[in-house]
Amino acid sequence: YFLRGKQAFRRQKKDHDLLHSMIASSASINLQHVSMLFSGIPEFTIREIPLKTGQKSILVYMDGLVDKNVINTDILRPLLYGEYNEKDSLESAVTIGQIKKVQKWSEIEQALLIGKSILFIDGHDSALELETQNWPERAIQEPQAELSVKNGSHQGFIETAAQNIAMIRRYIPSRELKVKELMIGERGRVKISLLYLEDVANPQTLQEVESRITSLHVDTILTTGELKELIEDNLYTPFPQLTVTERPDTASSHLLEGRIAIVVDRTPGVLIGPMTFSAFFQTVDDYNIGWLAASFIRLLHFAGFFIAIFTPA
Repeated sequence: YFLRGKQAFRRQKKDHDLLHSMIASSASINLQHVSMLFSGIPEFTIREIPLKTGQKSILVYMDGLVDKNVINTDILRPLLYGEYNEKDSLESAVTIGQIKKVQKWSEIEQALLIGKSILFIDGHDSALELETQNWPERAIQEPQAELSVKNGSHQGFIETAAQNIAMIRRYIPSRELKVKELMIGERGRVKISLLYLEDVANPQTLQEVESRITSLHVDTILTTGELKELIEDNLYTPFPQLTVTERPDTASSHLLEGRIAIVVDRTPGVLIGPMTFSAFFQTVDDYNIGWLAASFIRLLHFAGFFIAIFTPA
């Protein structure tokens, strides 16, 4: 057991030193390093592509997290049949949309694990980070827990953060709707997006939410409920300070009132906060009927709450 622990420590130290180093200008050396980092992972795919210039290029990605059509059409075909030469810029080797140069192995590791592809070319001391993400996702459906009776939207959030943000932008097509992206997690990095209206939201509230999230030291965040418990003020109060919604119209109405929406990638629920006591008595159908009827129904909600609390079963 002592020898096994010593070997594991040496391996972790070796991986740590490698992740904090820069890539080499040799594609073969880079291939050895990236193969060492992702050893024992069958989804890790390596494609060696000879260029017409005689240079060697290597494309690596995680199978199942990438779009094969994008790789074949926008990466492999230009490299095999394009007129790339050594004097051209590195970005001109492919025809994909978003391209970023990376030099650190830590950046390459994180990019591969979220579905991006990495292209190494001989003679270059930087690699290309290519936007090729495409993972399994379900279709947009109406959430079963928050049904609308009268003329409400039938769209619900899904497990992809970019799609959820896009649905909110359809309801609030304003440049004042800002998105601040954060990355947390020691073992599994997860992207958390803060959505707010810059001219409506309180800057101090936004700063407080951001500081609470960035100060978290966890392996990863799996659900919005887990994040909710970690950033709330008091875990023992019966009154929640945050709420979770699966409806983009509900999230948009809260944003218009100055609240902050927290979108966690890989989860369908969006956190809304800070919440007030009266906000929990609002429903999505309150805005689809006249103000007089909506006010009366909301008073009934309050009355039903107090009757349920203070009267016998």
